[in-house]
Amino acid sequence: MSTESSFEDEIEGPEKKSKTGCIIAGLVGCGVMVVVVGLFATAIVPMLTQRLSDAFSGKAKADIQAISEAVTQYEFSNGGRSPLSIEELTLPDTNGKRYIQTAAPVLDPWGNEYILEHATDTTPLRIWTYGKDGVRGGDGENQDFNDEMIRNGDV
Repeated sequence: MSTESSFEDEIEGPEKKSKTGCIIAGLVGCGVMVVVVGLFATAIVPMLTQRLSDAFSGKAKADIQAISEAVTQYEFSNGGRSPLSIEELTLPDTNGKRYIQTAAPVLDPWGNEYILEHATDTTPLRIWTYGKDGVRGGDGENQDFNDEMIRNGDV
């Protein structure tokens, strides 16, 4: 018989069972923690996603109102002539005035360019965003809206 013994050989009885019990309790505790974090994330993430979506829509609405005001000022200063593009509002006009101080292109919160839709005989000039997807048509985050819809409270 060997007189040398390992640490594990020395731990027998209640001490060894206690060590195993601590490991099992730790693993169960970790499992419970994972479940709690999962439930928390399930409840919180959709709420945060909706708030972020609302913030993006709110920013787009404020931008469109500011662009619309810039168009009105441009028309007033340029004898009623409308700008040909939103980019034109970022450049000095014949009077040397810039109506939007940011560089072109002027982007919505989703990274898409705002659309200037020229007036026709039946419709006035409109400023549009095509929403998150940047494509005409859609609902939810992809909803298109313009300055008139904002003024009328439709969005």
